[in-house]
Amino acid sequence: MQRHTHEWLKLNRRLFRAAEEQCEKFRHFATKAQFECICYIFLERGAKTLRAVNVLYENKLDDQGQALIRILIENGINFDWFIRIADSEREKGIQRFWDALELDYLKEFELHTEVDTDDSPIMQEVRAKEVEIRSRYSKEQFKLLQKHGFTLLSIEQRMRKLGYATYYRYFFRPISRNIHASDHLELRARLFDPNRHSPIEDTSFALAHWSLLRICHRLNRRFRLDASQKLTEIARSLDRLIDETEALPKRPRTDGTSISP
Repeated sequence: MQRHTHEWLKLNRRLFRAAEEQCEKFRHFATKAQFECICYIFLERGAKTLRAVNVLYENKLDDQGQALIRILIENGINFDWFIRIADSEREKGIQRFWDALELDYLKEFELHTEVDTDDSPIMQEVRAKEVEIRSRYSKEQFKLLQKHGFTLLSIEQRMRKLGYATYYRYFFRPISRNIHASDHLELRARLFDPNRHSPIEDTSFALAHWSLLRICHRLNRRFRLDASQKLTEIARSLDRLIDETEALPKRPRTDGTSISP
């Protein structure tokens, strides 16, 4: 294992423990209101995924770890979009989030059903639910909701609009190749040099770490979870490791709120 990989995994463990503590503190908020519930979903998903990344890298499953890093980054971007929508129109943002999830479940249900011939009570309920959701959106919005979820945007569009076009182009897309099982050049290079250090590994670790750290910072400020000192210390360690590895062309700010594009 590369020295820097070892340092990233140590920092990831610190952040995971902090996020786990935050989940415990935040859980009672999440059971009381829809907005808090959705925020908790993003926090817990990020924390558990970061832990899974470490497990894979510790077992030398680097490519599989890269796949989960992609999930972490997208989770952080989606969290940003949910906050943006909810801060603008709280009830509509919450409704759109749940509607997108409902459509996903309805789509999955239909795949296992002869939709055209099934007239069972359950299928009637499914069709009625889809009609209800469709009634809340324009024809174009409904298509985007079905395709891209509550953001109504592709991941590329989301990242560009948030000012992260550089990170999408040079880092998010390359690690996405592992998802589609087409990163064969990297695998071939590793065949001849088993200790080869991927040129984007440090960057993907930095973006993964930042994705969860940003969620923790924002929820800590909003709900006064008393984690400012611990998160700030982790953010400073992140800055130092980014400097050592030259992982990013421009660093995340230590308050965890954004990356300068």
